[in-house]
Amino acid sequence: MKEQLRKSVSKDVLSAVKNYVASTGGLRVTGLYSLVWDGIEYELIDAVLIHTRGNQSKAARMLGKEALILTYKTAEMFDYLFKYAEVSTYSFDCC
Repeated sequence: MKEQLRKSVSKDVLSAVKNYVASTGGLRVTGLYSLVWDGIEYELIDAVLIHTRGNQSKAARMLGKEALILTYKTAEMFDYLFKYAEVSTYSFDCC
């Protein structure tokens, strides 16, 4: 099962990188590692947090990371989302 996941992710990343590089029309490509890794990392953390219903301790165990690292990465994710989101105002229904 783990090998199947690894192969699937590898195939998807390879395809996405090939398409991105081809779409640049021969322009110099820079920062590719960060671009790809940030996208994968944020999606992975998001999926695990959804699965654990936001429980960061459980999510950290699933990811094999320390809870403090996950807290830091989650904060990074929110900063990224608010910086690049198409909608700049959010309304949270709470309590």
